[in-house]
Amino acid sequence: MESESQRIERLQKMSSVLKSMKDCSSIKEIEEKTGVPRSTIQRYLNRPDYYEDLVLDGYIKKDNLEKLMNYTKNWLQNSKKEGLKKGGTISQEKYGFSKGEDGKFNGHTR
Repeated sequence: MESESQRIERLQKMSSVLKSMKDCSSIKEIEEKTGVPRSTIQRYLNRPDYYEDLVLDGYIKKDNLEKLMNYTKNWLQNSKKEGLKKGGTISQEKYGFSKGEDGKFNGHTR
């Protein structure tokens, strides 16, 4: 069970994470900007009860709750797409790729 001081610290961190989302395109960027670990950021952004706590403590207005949760859900989906794309690009740069005579992907060249 979390103490009141831990709860307040969590709400402050979550608030800073949510504010950083506007300027960042990945969880890694948010981590670098806020100092909050990636796994913690993911947990914060995927817990509806944490958003409700933000409303109860006055960090956000109740009217904005659903809009914020939808924005976060879309942001996470876009972030994942971009991360997978970036990972594929980095992998191809590191290891190369080859295609067979039929034009199908065979794997990396190493």
